Amino acid sequence: MTKNDVKQMTNHNTQNINIKSFFRSLSIIFYFTTIDFLIYLSKQNLILPFYHTVSNENLIHIKHLHKIKNEKQFEQELNFYLKHYEPIDIFQLKKIAETNKKPDKKYFFLSFDDGLSQISDVVAPILKRKAIPATFFINSKFVDNKDLSYRYKTSILIDAIKNNKSSKNIKNKIKQCLNRNSLNYSNITKSLLSINYNNKNILDELALILGVDFNLYLKNEKPYLNSSQINELIKDGFTIGAHSIDHPQYNLLSINEQITQTMQSVKFINNNFNIDYKTFAFPFTDYGVSKDFFQQIYNKENNIDISFGTAGLKNDRVKYHFQRIPIEGSQLCARNIIISEYLYYLFKMLFDKNIIIRK
Repeated sequence: MTKNDVKQMTNHNTQNINIKSFFRSLSIIFYFTTIDFLIYLSKQNLILPFYHTVSNENLIHIKHLHKIKNEKQFEQELNFYLKHYEPIDIFQLKKIAETNKKPDKKYFFLSFDDGLSQISDVVAPILKRKAIPATFFINSKFVDNKDLSYRYKTSILIDAIKNNKSSKNIKNKIKQCLNRNSLNYSNITKSLLSINYNNKNILDELALILGVDFNLYLKNEKPYLNSSQINELIKDGFTIGAHSIDHPQYNLLSINEQITQTMQSVKFINNNFNIDYKTFAFPFTDYGVSKDFFQQIYNKENNIDISFGTAGLKNDRVKYHFQRIPIEGSQLCARNIIISEYLYYLFKMLFDKNIIIRK
């Protein structure tokens, strides 16, 4: 991918965030608007909210990336979904796709990304009690805490820098490392958050300077699910999907690398956990992913059953590909976020921009 492509992607993401922020703010005004009325106007009976984790604790590997829900907030949001929608699992969702028709009933499909350990300890018990199915998408390289996502490394390093008074010598080494990689020392947090999949080696260099041991963090904190926990989730009736090998930004990969990341992670899930369905959720976003990619993962050889993006309440021309709604990341509750998605959807209807078309 060229620098121009990356710049175009960045501009698109920034513009999309600004527009969505406006509709998030607007949702506060429309808070008491009935969901049924918005569903009626938009004709969108199906929503697909997704999370990463739920915790009452301040998780260092996440705290500098985005906000997460605590247990009380999560239960309240589940009650909101249950009040207005009927929960469905991934197999029911595929049947909806096969009909090529919008569902007559109001449904929600719940999923979680990254395969974090709180899925087993916190999330699953709540979902079982409320009889809500869910799909958990995991990265094959991180199962059993064998490695750590570069984004989680970023959060850990930001925390180390914020909470430790480094010596002048350490600060100079950090500055030199950032300067070598064309990053700004004056705003270290912003610089670290700008590091992407292709230059993630900078994070390991900074960890050595700061004396941060990622392997020790994995050993002590165990942020990810282990194989036993995943098998237990499957026994409890939950479904497991692939989320790539090591959580790259797909827009930074060639199509061959995209296919490898996707199919190797799917193969890992199927072979290691003895499941006969194939499902995949994009890390970050599927924006800019070509029609050719989807043709390849849905061909007879790869035979993916169903896949997911993160574009919010939006339709997709790819038959078995669904767009999900991110619920974390702000102080707003699920009700506000869902309202904002409906408002945004209705706004886009005016310009016929509700369908993702692949090139």
